[in-house]
Amino acid sequence: MKFLNEKHEKRFKEACEYIDTDDKSAVAACYLLTVKKRVWNQVQECIKYFGMDLDMLCFEPKDCMEQALFNAAYDLYNCSDAILLRDLTDPVTIPDRAYFLILYMVTYLRLEENPMTVEVVEPEIA
Repeated sequence: MKFLNEKHEKRFKEACEYIDTDDKSAVAACYLLTVKKRVWNQVQECIKYFGMDLDMLCFEPKDCMEQALFNAAYDLYNCSDAILLRDLTDPVTIPDRAYFLILYMVTYLRLEENPMTVEVVEPEIA
């Protein structure tokens, strides 16, 4: 898997200790929930003690990025619709970095084999 940095990778590996890593939707959700330290700090105890039961949380996002990551993780794991396809077209609702990370995890869930050989390339925004 590709990570934003070593800290993201460390948080992700810690999260994987508390989930069923054979469940790709749980892995994808954990990937998104560990992107930002502040998000992980809010969900960590819940995942540690209750697994991926994100309904137990009272999540308070600081910005659109945190909200997008949390909503996408929730959607991917629970098959819900907190983020709609039209939301993905709005750069205000879903910032570019969150957009690419969300699509990276959607690709992870869609492909049968490990898609982490797929290179994530953020285009230059003019």
